[in-house]
Amino acid sequence: MTGFGVELDQLRSAAGYVGDAAELADQAATGVGDSQVDAPWPAPDPFGWTDRYGTGEASHVFGDSVGFDSIAWAYSKHVEAMRQHLRDLQESARSGSDALNAVAEIYQRADDANRM
Repeated sequence: MTGFGVELDQLRSAAGYVGDAAELADQAATGVGDSQVDAPWPAPDPFGWTDRYGTGEASHVFGDSVGFDSIAWAYSKHVEAMRQHLRDLQESARSGSDALNAVAEIYQRADDANRM
């Protein structure tokens, strides 16, 4: 739409790129979820030498001593937060792509109406 300084093809192309970014954010959220470590809230241990059950056996990949339960729990919370941020990014990018496509359609209709 030349009166507004907008080329419809460029607007639609931008919508496509933003839509692609939404798909990549969705894939990243799935990938981040693959590295999730299930870790319970760390129980207080006066010495910090055992896991929360006092068994001495590792309950997750980070081990069972010197506060590793706390590290595993913090890592788990971080992964959870990253997944939420990526889901928010995906939703925002999808909405942005839809909005750009809607604007392109409005401009297309205005161009068509002016040609008549």
